[in-house]
Amino acid sequence: MKKVFTYTRTQLERHPLHIILAFVLCGLGAFLIANDSYFTWPPALRAVVNSDFFGTWAIFNGLGLLYVAFCRPWPYRANLIWLMSTAGFLGCETAMEIAHDVLGKADHTTGFLVLVLGYLILAFVIAKKD
Repeated sequence: MKKVFTYTRTQLERHPLHIILAFVLCGLGAFLIANDSYFTWPPALRAVVNSDFFGTWAIFNGLGLLYVAFCRPWPYRANLIWLMSTAGFLGCETAMEIAHDVLGKADHTTGFLVLVLGYLILAFVIAKKD
């Protein structure tokens, strides 16, 4: 058990941003899966944007980043794939938040927009660093 804690602590010291972003994505995915009526704009695509696809995509990316962070030989190619998928998800989420906030006149997503945009920038910082 001590080896597991030592290994986890070592990985936390080596890749803290991957692990933080992974937990954020898993939480965001769970939130989107639980709230089936979060997005109300555009009305014609309400069923599509409120489906569980986006939440599952976020959780899938979060688990992939955890895999990359805890893998012993550092998988560079897998790291790039997961970071680009994460950036794609967060970019799509940011675009939906902006459209929902500006065009849909929904003020409840403004704070969430700032957070998601910050995590998108963090994903690009991690990709540039690695």
